[in-house]
This record gives sequence, structure tokens and C-alpha cells, in this order.
Amino acid sequence: MNKKNLNLLGGIFMSLKFISKLFDTESETFFGFSVNIWVLAIVYFLAAISFFGNYYELKKNKKK
Repeated sequence: MNKKNLNLLGGIFMSLKFISKLFDTESETFFGFSVNIWVLAIVYFLAAISFFGNYYELKKNKKK
């Protein structure tokens, strides 16, 4: 797999994690710390945006 496809898969995975966190109601443990579920949802959302942004940039550069 090339880097473009890995970014696409990462974006899809992080988007699914973000959506699943929207339906959770309890805090979670993240690296040994109790973290509000909304903080984790925001982290997954930002990671998904980053992956998709990298994917589209690589796709745009490949066309040139």
C-alpha cells in the first residue's frame, strides 16, 4: 500500500472512532488518565481531518 491509501484508511478509521465516541456517555482512561469523552472525540476528529487532508494533498500532487 502506498502512503495515499494509508492516509485514506486512517481517516476512515478515525472518523468511525469519532462517531462511536459521540454515543458514549462515560469517561475513559487514556494513557492512565481519566479523560472526558468529548476531549477524546475532538482528538479523533482532528486526527481524521489531518488524515483526510494529507490524502487529498497527496492525491492533488499526483495528478500534476
